[in-house]
Amino acid sequence: MAQTNKHKMQRDIQESMMSYKPDLGSGGREAVMALSKALGGVGFSNPEACAAFRGRLPARSAEAFVAAGLDAPERLLFMSKKEMAALPGIGAAAVRDAEAYKARFVPTGSQQAT
Repeated sequence: MAQTNKHKMQRDIQESMMSYKPDLGSGGREAVMALSKALGGVGFSNPEACAAFRGRLPARSAEAFVAAGLDAPERLLFMSKKEMAALPGIGAAAVRDAEAYKARFVPTGSQQAT
C-alpha cells in the first residue's frame, strides 16, 4: 500500500513539474524539485535539456547522461561501453539503455570494442 502511494505521489510531482509555469521569486519549482529528489528523482530536472533524449532513452538514463554533460543522444552512438561508464553518475542500467539505443542504429559488426 505504501509503495502505491509513493508512486501516486511521484506521478503527481512529475505532472506538477511538467505543467509548472515559473514565477520568478516564487520558489515553487525549487520546492517541487526538492520534493521530487526526496522521493527518488521522478521526472526530468531539466526538461528542456532532456527533450532530445525523450523517446530514445528512459527518463532516468536520459537525466543521467544530461547531468554527465551530453547534449544529444547521438553522441552515444560513438561511445564505447567503457567510455559511457566512465562518465560521472552513469551506472550499469544507463549503459545498458544506451547500448540498446545504439543497437537500433549501429550494425553489430561495426560497434567499437567494449
